[in-house]
Order: sequence, then C-alpha cells, then structure tokens
Amino acid sequence: MFARSLFNTRMANTARSMFKPVQMMRQARFNFMTLNQNMLNAQNVQLSRNFCTKEGSELMDNLEDISEWETKVIQNDKLVLLQASATWCGPCKTFKDKLHTCISAHPKKDSISWIHFDIDAHKELVEMLDIQSVPTLYSIKSGQILDRMIGTPEKDEAMGEFIDKSFEQVDEEE
Repeated sequence: MFARSLFNTRMANTARSMFKPVQMMRQARFNFMTLNQNMLNAQNVQLSRNFCTKEGSELMDNLEDISEWETKVIQNDKLVLLQASATWCGPCKTFKDKLHTCISAHPKKDSISWIHFDIDAHKELVEMLDIQSVPTLYSIKSGQILDRMIGTPEKDEAMGEFIDKSFEQVDEEE
C-alpha cells in the first residue's frame, strides 16, 4: 500500500513538474499581453489622434468622439468614406496610404469626406456597424450605407473602383 501511494505521489509530482513550464509560459504570455494592452490603453487617445500625421491629414478627418457622428457622417452632404482601423494594425496603414492616393487623384475629390475612426476608441461604432475585421471602409451618403470594403485590396485600382461605384449609386438615387 505504501509503495503504491509513493508511486502515485511521484507520478503526480512528475506530472506537475511537466506542466509547470507550460503554466509559467501561459502566465508570462498573459502578463505580457496585459502589459501591452495597458500600454495601448494609456496611449490610445494619443495614437488615434496622430494616426495620419504625414500626408493625407488635409483629406482625412478623425472621428474623435461619438457625438461627432451625427454632424460628420449622418448630416454630411458629401459622399462619406468611413474608415475603421486600429493603431496596431499594419494593413490599416497600407490601406490609409492607398486610400489617400485614390482620393487625391479622384476627379470628384471635393465631393468626398474621408472620416477615420479607431475601433479600440469607439467600441459602440464597432457594434453598430458590425465590424468583424480591419481595415474596413464604408461609403455613406445621407446616413445610408451604400457599400463596404473589408481588407486592403491587392490592386490599387480596386479602391478607385469602389469610390466610382459609390458615386454611381449616389447618382442613381438623385
């Protein structure tokens, strides 16, 4: 009986020691993720305001607060291109550059209002628009969503075609 309990104790200790590195790795990963999330939360306000500081800032307007939604998106007379992205998203930066190029070269660029918002800062918009992935681009006119583009397109022309298609829908409605 004693030999059996000693054997069971040794097996249990061996099993615990085998899983201890896994538990330590999980705890370290959790601590690292928590630390990164806390750093992001602390810097989120600053990062979302400085998302587009190089070129494109004259074309793009940030949605700083949910109270601006009504005036910047719903009541806007122009075609609104609403870009949902995140500061930690690499493809979002590429998407922003491609979108800037398309808008600045578009013949109707004066009729476009490019609004950007950070999904981490505006969780209520993420829920309302049912955003599953970033970057996501919506075309909106008079509060109505006309179309949606998810992800960064491989071809640069795809963004221009998206904008053209949105203008065609606006022209049909008017």
